[in-house]
Amino acid sequence: MIEKIKGSSFLKNILLLVSGTAVAQLIPIAISPILTRLYLPASFGILMVYVSVLSILGVVATGRYEKAVIIPPQKETARQLVVLTQILIFSFCIILALLNFFFGASILQAIRADALIPYSWLLIIGIFFLASDQTYYHWANRLSAYKRMSISKVFNNLSSGVSSIIFGIFQMEALGLIYSKLLGICSSFLVNLQTFSFSNFKAIRFQEIKSTALEYFKFPVFLMPSHLMNALSTNGPPIILTMYYSETEVGWFALTQRVIMVPVSIIARSVGDVFRQKATEMYNTKGSYRALYLKTLGGLAAVGLIPFTILILFAPYLFSLIFGAQWEQSGEYAQILAILFIFQFTTSPLTNAFIISGKQQLEFVWQIVFLISSLLPIVIGFYFFDNIQQTLLLFAVCRAASYLLSIFLTLPFTVKKDHVGV
Repeated sequence: MIEKIKGSSFLKNILLLVSGTAVAQLIPIAISPILTRLYLPASFGILMVYVSVLSILGVVATGRYEKAVIIPPQKETARQLVVLTQILIFSFCIILALLNFFFGASILQAIRADALIPYSWLLIIGIFFLASDQTYYHWANRLSAYKRMSISKVFNNLSSGVSSIIFGIFQMEALGLIYSKLLGICSSFLVNLQTFSFSNFKAIRFQEIKSTALEYFKFPVFLMPSHLMNALSTNGPPIILTMYYSETEVGWFALTQRVIMVPVSIIARSVGDVFRQKATEMYNTKGSYRALYLKTLGGLAAVGLIPFTILILFAPYLFSLIFGAQWEQSGEYAQILAILFIFQFTTSPLTNAFIISGKQQLEFVWQIVFLISSLLPIVIGFYFFDNIQQTLLLFAVCRAASYLLSIFLTLPFTVKKDHVGV
């Protein structure tokens, strides 16, 4: 295995990103037993809603042009995409600031996010830095700066973790968790920003940016709506849950997300980053990346099987032991959601195949299915069962089925039509 890793740049890059991600994720997992004794479950619930709204609006801010940064053969075009994205982010935040000044409280009440009203300005600040960080992260990905990408993740969680403990000691509750989240995002942004020279802004003219924006119009037209639906699918459930269940129950769900689902998502994203770069190269030069696709799928399934089996069998006991007796309910939630975790871990990195193969329209269709399978089961579960455990089980099964569907949709397009053989 060591020889295979040494001889494969793909495996080495995955190992670099995943190891950095693993170190980064050890930080929030390691401090979670401390935080669960410093903060109430309701504070975790408020933080989760804040992060959910932040993540949804962050998709709109960039127009998803940052996803195109890795694609152009010419480096100059990629630079133009970075500048274009930063202009869009700044403009979007100005609009949000005006809306917040005049209608902020009314908008948050309309989506039943009343708990965020005191923190509305912190939402705008968070969106700016989160969207900017995503942009420079993709620029670093284009440069194959995997070490810096890994460092940015470590800095994110390290600064967030340390500050959350400090704010918790001063009993700042939800505000302390939100401040610490912002500090983590800003730290990651500053690390990734160093890969891009500000002199590039001066060298690019408006007409060039306009031409580039038109050339990659599919990203805001097709990819942004599909990724917005993905953000709603991923971050919408906590918002919907707050409509029907207490902040404490949402807080228990938030801890499950923090120590199980978030690490799974970030590790899968790291694999997806390397997969996207390597698969794009293979698709452009060889006309096929099916072997890489299947190898990645099988490898992730093998890696994920053991931890998720342990989760199914022992989650309630482990949560109670590590985080305290009052958090045993989070372990029961994790046990219920285990089937979703393994499908997400195994298949989500491979959804990059939609972009690689130029099937943004098909991804849009899949995102509609994913959105429905993520939100509708929560509403149906509440009215049919009025029990959060049964609601989460229905949610897990439906979303896992949508991940399985993505494999059937993307696998046929891993080979170009004019390519002979696999």
